[in-house]
Amino acid sequence: MVYAISHVSVKDDDLYHRFWSRFEKVIIRYEGQILSADAHPGLIEGAWEEDIVLLLSFPSKAAFEAWQNSLECKKLINDKQQSASFSTILAEEYLPPTIDLQYGRQSQDNKYYFRAHEILQIAFCTCLSLMFVLFSFMAAHSGEISLKQAVSNVDWQIAVLLTAIFMMVVNAFERRKYL
Repeated sequence: MVYAISHVSVKDDDLYHRFWSRFEKVIIRYEGQILSADAHPGLIEGAWEEDIVLLLSFPSKAAFEAWQNSLECKKLINDKQQSASFSTILAEEYLPPTIDLQYGRQSQDNKYYFRAHEILQIAFCTCLSLMFVLFSFMAAHSGEISLKQAVSNVDWQIAVLLTAIFMMVVNAFERRKYL
């Protein structure tokens, strides 16, 4: 995810409204979202001379560049330049370091990596399932339940374990949008 942050000083209100009405339609076509278009941002620190703060998001830098280099966006440049002055920066989403399962190293790209708490969740589910399997066979050995019931319990527990692990892995990959 990337964010385009603009400080806007409006020069001509009518031209700016014309630009804005066309701008909104174009950004949506390129997977962009307008997160904020605040004409009265609250000043927390420093000096503020601009009229509007504009915050846009795109799923990737490539999506942002596709929008920025599109013919539709280029057609808006004249209205944009005549209606307002823009100061814009592009910032990438912060992703905390993660742990490489194979080597235990940290990585910022997050590709095929899991966070440590996800590894602990999988390990915890596995340990609980193995304990349940062990208790089932101990109960069968002592005669409290039949071997058939113990095997049935084990089959059920393996299904639950695999489902839990599968869900954790799917959730981890969905957060990183690698599915």
